[in-house]
Amino acid sequence: TKAGAASDATRAAEISQQAAAALQDFSSAIGSIVSVTMAPPVPGSVASIFNRVIELRGRNLSSEALLEIDGIPVSFRMLVKNADGKGQPEVVMREPDDPTLARVLRLSIDPSQLEASDFAVYEGWFGAPASNKKTFTLTNPDGQNADASFAIS
Repeated sequence: TKAGAASDATRAAEISQQAAAALQDFSSAIGSIVSVTMAPPVPGSVASIFNRVIELRGRNLSSEALLEIDGIPVSFRMLVKNADGKGQPEVVMREPDDPTLARVLRLSIDPSQLEASDFAVYEGWFGAPASNKKTFTLTNPDGQNADASFAIS
């Protein structure tokens, strides 16, 4: 303020400075919120926004099969835990002739629950561009196996 300025002008200048400071604080808070929400999930931190779900359809699929994507094992510890606290594929539809086998298996992965090493593998599989095809391999305990190619969408 200038010496000799009217008291109304002085008060208006103070209000203007307070409003500018509040706007700056608000802008910083919004920037902080955006950077946190745009950051990739950190394994073991906040709850995940979604689970990655892979649904396999076929015949004679074992819930105890060995699973691989591009030759890298899908560890059962990566899968969402069931009611018994075990990570394993969910049998959605059983074979009518052999209830130990499935026609539909569902694998659910919660990226926020993965350990750092598993999260790095997960990012290698699902962080790649959609044009990059992957190969999923299922090997039943009796040695029968099947491959399926897929792209991330």
